[in-house]
Amino acid sequence: MQILEKKSVGIDIADNSIEVAELHRQKDKIAVISLGRVRLNPGVVEKGRIKDEELLLKAVQKAMAQAVPNPIIEHKAVMAIPDSQIYIHNFELKEHNKKEREELI
Repeated sequence: MQILEKKSVGIDIADNSIEVAELHRQKDKIAVISLGRVRLNPGVVEKGRIKDEELLLKAVQKAMAQAVPNPIIEHKAVMAIPDSQIYIHNFELKEHNKKEREELI
């Protein structure tokens, strides 16, 4: 699936909620055509890690079914890594040549 070829669905799973959005591309414009949001019970997702797959699946299905103005029925979706699972570290390297880079890193 190419992202936003015609229609795409995005799913954002956080510790406390799931949000879904269906997007549609028409020429150079991208329009949001449907949105859904469901709160998650505690313990379904913790610190970005899925703890209860069955309840999470039901919540995603509910968010898509209750999306407004129309339910989302697309079966392919785009997802991202949760914020809590992303690690960033900035560091400086001394001047080096390309051969030394791998060893320095």
